[in-house]
Amino acid sequence: MSKVALKLAAGLLLFAGLANAQMITERFIPIGESPGVSGKLSTIGVISAVDDLARTVTVDGEGGARTYKVDDYTYIWLDRSDWKLTNIKGSYRDCAIGQRVEIMHRRDDAGAAYWIKVESREAR
Repeated sequence: MSKVALKLAAGLLLFAGLANAQMITERFIPIGESPGVSGKLSTIGVISAVDDLARTVTVDGEGGARTYKVDDYTYIWLDRSDWKLTNIKGSYRDCAIGQRVEIMHRRDDAGAAYWIKVESREAR
């Protein structure tokens, strides 16, 4: 393997590791407090519609209503910071009308959610 190819491979592994580290830490950050992400690369608002058939969530945020597709690759966490607890893994069923959320879309598909943080209504 050439030196250039080896350096490229090492760079890709480093980048993948950093992206994974960001995802790991993102799980523990409350809604609206992700440095460099919240309000810039994500939408913060209230769920105004949930379509179970299409598996979409519509959020009313500062920029108006926006609909996101939720699929098997979407990470969902319950934000339990109001109870001084860490976030836990959630599911599509945790997305309900009236709940405060933060959603980051995938960079390759603006309509698909990469992760969703849902404000938990109870300390589970």
